[in-house]
Amino acid sequence: MKYLHVFDLHGTLIDGNEDAMADILARIIKQPAKPLTPDVIAPMMGLPLEDIICQFVSDRTTVDELVIKFREISPEVTPKYIRPREGARDLLTWIKGRGGMTAVVTTANYKLSTKMLEWTNLRDFIDHVRGGIQGDIVTGKTNLIRELMQNLGPAKTYMLGDTIEDMKAGHAAGAVTILVRSKATPKTVDEADVELQYLTDYKEIVAPKSERQ
Repeated sequence: MKYLHVFDLHGTLIDGNEDAMADILARIIKQPAKPLTPDVIAPMMGLPLEDIICQFVSDRTTVDELVIKFREISPEVTPKYIRPREGARDLLTWIKGRGGMTAVVTTANYKLSTKMLEWTNLRDFIDHVRGGIQGDIVTGKTNLIRELMQNLGPAKTYMLGDTIEDMKAGHAAGAVTILVRSKATPKTVDEADVELQYLTDYKEIVAPKSERQ
């Protein structure tokens, strides 16, 4: 049997993006509607960039211009902050060593998602990257996961993420849902099949019984 391991990006495979976003937004929004701090931004991670910016501006007509400015500055600032989540590289190495297929499904556009994986030295471990969701997050992620499943053929599929939207999308696509808690995760999440505190605990879910400690 083939295995497909689908990961959300921010908060699941990569940490620190809320710090990068706080820095960039502080540079481009002169009078924010609420504090531009990582703690305020963390629960918003996973939302489209446009929706995050809307939380900090009173004039919605400026959002498109701010998105452009954000994307111009991001390649300079973001690499200084983001890092692989603890255990991410070891887990991906373990999965690939057993012939597993890996994918990232995220709201960020494909180009930025790929760059973030490169900046954190994770790109070589990911077979497929899907991003650039427009509109409803759950519907968008569900469609991307289904597309992967259809293109890759029959496989037992796991969806790993840190938000309710990730879990709902995984369920809708027919995947086993694995919640890996982060700063963006609500206290209560009923949609997950399995809940983990640490990314490395995932091995215990998918490893053959003979390999488990």
